[in-house]
Parts: sequence; C-alpha cells; structure tokens
Amino acid sequence: MILGDQVNTLRCDKSPFDDVASSRWSAPCIAWCVEREILLGYGDGRYGPMDTLTGDQFAKMLLCGLSLARDGNYVGLGSAWYSAVREDAGSVKLYDGDAGMMTDWPITRQQAALLAWNAVKAAEAAKKSTAPNVPDIPAAPAVPSTPTVPATPVVPITPTTPQPGGDVETPEIDIDPTPITPEPPADEQPGNNDDNGDILLPEVP
Repeated sequence: MILGDQVNTLRCDKSPFDDVASSRWSAPCIAWCVEREILLGYGDGRYGPMDTLTGDQFAKMLLCGLSLARDGNYVGLGSAWYSAVREDAGSVKLYDGDAGMMTDWPITRQQAALLAWNAVKAAEAAKKSTAPNVPDIPAAPAVPSTPTVPATPVVPITPTTPQPGGDVETPEIDIDPTPITPEPPADEQPGNNDDNGDILLPEVP
C-alpha cells in the first residue's frame, strides 16, 4: 500500500525477530515495517509470523504506516495501546462498513480489505486538510502619518460673577491714588547752590 512496486526491491540481511528467518519470504516486508515502527512484535523478540491478526493489531499497523496515529507508534502505552488505537481508528472512520466487527478477534480477509481501504481514504483526506494554503499577498507598507503640531496652550480666563440686575462684576485692582510727578533733569531742577556754585540736589523724601 505504501511502497507500490518498490516492495519488490526490499531485502533483509538480518531479521529483527528471533522467529523470523532472514530467508523467509516475508522477512523483507517485516524488517521494513519494523524500521518504521509500524510493527513492534510481542516485545520479547518474537513476531509470530503465523499467528492470527486481530482487528486492533491491523488497525494499529495501518494507523502507524499511514501517519494517522496520535503519537506515531503507541509505544509507552503498555497494555492500553489498543484503547488508543480504537479511538484513533474510530476518529478516521477505519471501521466504517462493518459496525459489528469485533476488533479484538481475528479478522477475515474481507475485513482486512475494508480496513485498508478506509485507511487509504483517511490518509488522502489528511493530506488535503494539511495542504499548504496559497500565501496571502503582503499588505502595502503603511504611509507615515504627518506629525501633529502641538496646539498653543490656552490661558484660562477667570470667569466673572454676574451681579443682580445683569451687571457683571469687574475684578477689583488696587491702584495707588498718589499721582506720580516726573522729576525734571538734575540740571533743570530748581535748587540751591552751595558756596562753590555746585547745584544741591533735593533730598529724596
């Protein structure tokens, strides 16, 4: 399903399992799947090439082989791996078409074909959903705005208090009522001369 005609070029120099001879006809395919963690065996060095295959086991192979598994290979889940496989298989509709399938029982050849077909459809749908989108056209650079000239501060005006009758009270200003008389130049001021003829300036009060 994954390699197509390239499957005929697979070779196996050393088998990954004790119960699978490197000369066995299935050894190249088994070794290729083990390298990609599609197959893990029983965990004690055995693969069981002649054992029956349950629906859960085959679903796990399909999910891992077609990159539909939640974490790649379900390693680390222990005996709960099958629960995770069933959840993922159900989410991609791997069991659609045989609602009564007992996934923990050995599957028939027709059930294997159904699971494989549904897995291929799910993988194609996943590719379409993750296809890169056409990049957006970048927006034109923003035109810098004209700097704002700060406004001239407004000097607050003390409001006047309206008086009865409509008159407006004018603020009172203290003015010294004493008139200011300019003093004439010193040489023009009337004054007394001393004995030497110098002008005596008036004393400042």
